[in-house]
Amino acid sequence: DGAMGEPSWGAVRGACVVVRGDPPQFMDPRTGQATPVKQEYFDKHSPLITVEEMVDTLLFFRGKDARKVALLRDAKRCGVP
Repeated sequence: DGAMGEPSWGAVRGACVVVRGDPPQFMDPRTGQATPVKQEYFDKHSPLITVEEMVDTLLFFRGKDARKVALLRDAKRCGVP
């Protein structure tokens, strides 16, 4: 249903495909243009996720509400204290 919250850890099993998304782009309110993704991002980050990154991500979200984490992350990206 698309609802976010704490994952149901007992139901996590089976195969999955995980890819790294492109970094967010921000719209310039003056021009209406999105900021380009800097090449440095692609030089630093592979589109493939390592096993260690996946484990670290799962451990990070254990016991956390994904929606609250996303709201805080997005607020910081937009410069909201």
